[in-house]
Amino acid sequence: MSPPNPSSSPTSSTVDGGVVATATSFRYDAESAVLSWCCPPPEAPGAVSDGAVIAVVREEGDDMVTDGDGGESYTLLYMDAAGGFQSRALSAPPPSFLDAHPPIPRSPPAHLRLRPSRLGRPNMHILISALSGTGAAVGFYATALRPLLEYLRVAPSSYCAYTTTSASTVAELGRSVFLPAAQRGEHQTLILLAGDGGVCDLVNVLNPAVTTAGYTPPTLSLHPLGTGNALATSLAPPTDADQTFALSTLLHGHPHPLPLLRTTFSPGASLQALHHSPTPLLPPLSPDGTRTMYATVLLSAALHATLVSDSDTPTYRAHGLSRFRLAAEKLLFPDPPDTIPHAYKARITTYPPLSPHHSNNNNNNNNKTNQPPHPFPSLTHSYILATQVPRLEKTFTISPASRPLDGRLWLVRFGPMAGEETMRLVQRTYAGGKHVDDSAVTYEEIEGLRIDFEEEEERWRKVCVDGAIVVVEEGGWAEVWRDQRSTVDVLVNPQSLSLPTTTAT
Repeated sequence: MSPPNPSSSPTSSTVDGGVVATATSFRYDAESAVLSWCCPPPEAPGAVSDGAVIAVVREEGDDMVTDGDGGESYTLLYMDAAGGFQSRALSAPPPSFLDAHPPIPRSPPAHLRLRPSRLGRPNMHILISALSGTGAAVGFYATALRPLLEYLRVAPSSYCAYTTTSASTVAELGRSVFLPAAQRGEHQTLILLAGDGGVCDLVNVLNPAVTTAGYTPPTLSLHPLGTGNALATSLAPPTDADQTFALSTLLHGHPHPLPLLRTTFSPGASLQALHHSPTPLLPPLSPDGTRTMYATVLLSAALHATLVSDSDTPTYRAHGLSRFRLAAEKLLFPDPPDTIPHAYKARITTYPPLSPHHSNNNNNNNNKTNQPPHPFPSLTHSYILATQVPRLEKTFTISPASRPLDGRLWLVRFGPMAGEETMRLVQRTYAGGKHVDDSAVTYEEIEGLRIDFEEEEERWRKVCVDGAIVVVEEGGWAEVWRDQRSTVDVLVNPQSLSLPTTTAT
């Protein structure tokens, strides 16, 4: 049975002697968003969904394929079912397909055409986090990213590829390579095959305290290959069906400033060594006796922080994203049966958001001292999370009012309840964030949040910062504040998020 409302177009190609022969017939079904083709034997027919399309490239000069009618020539770049890069000639494809995928030039975008460093080394870097998630980054680089760069004629000498060997690799490269180049004012592109932890590593090296007058923010291209990919996921529309792991954004995207969160801890706070997680070390004590980390996604305590910590074992990590669900079930339904989940004891203080007329870009903590504190009435909690992104997973909408890159901070909190009730609220996050409509949930925009822990057992005094776990000392505290100073840019497809286009240099 033919698909409904398809458009079709034959494709031809030149053969020996200049004879033009019909080779392939294309059909595009806009309703199912699938391009299919039939080929002369022995080649088998094929199809590709819109979500697997990386780009349609307009060929020029010697790269053009003759179609016999003088029409334009294109190449389809896409991901195959095995997750590898593929290309296919397209001569006179269906117009409706080109409407869905506006062609781009053959030449790479500006962020893939960078001048080398003054020291003679490339300013494009690929960070392959072999320890993130289920370890898929190495294979993705070999079968998808590197072949795409070869097709674009990006010479291997124009970039450096690094495979992480430890949890500190990204931070070490940041200090030794990326930060000095940024301080020299050089444009850099960092292609990150990792999760949220890799971004956290970078922004804690490239943080506001180290920027100089000539500092040029590196451009990040995020490819979600970690366990936690909240930032990359939130930079795409909620209905996005991307199967290219953001290779489409690498070609279509434009850089936009990435807002930061500033998290601060009491002097005795320490970083928990997670299993193979790319987590930054807590900086030394500040003059005021505190410790500071920067984040781009969230700070959490209580249930969320505990399950992230508990699930970071080789056994849990083998389950990918499911590790969080498995750990949550143990926390919510502890042994023996009918035991109530732990009620986390802490004093919470929120600070209302600054008015739009008061910028905190200089952020010398004035946003804290100028805002009246609002002590939270309850001293026991189940869930405490402050975030500036809408989704923690593709369909897990934790903060439905959040918009990518707007820099607004939102609190999600609810109190102690039975495991079944907690699971009911969690399930509503998968319905577009309907949990925030529940009377048990506090959901509000804030400028900052302070948590004073009143737990004796260390297990319940943990804080999650973009996947890194900080253990707060007994009687200690944690804070998170909006910090609109951006030290890195991130590639975003402006068409998918209705963002203004900026021009890279």
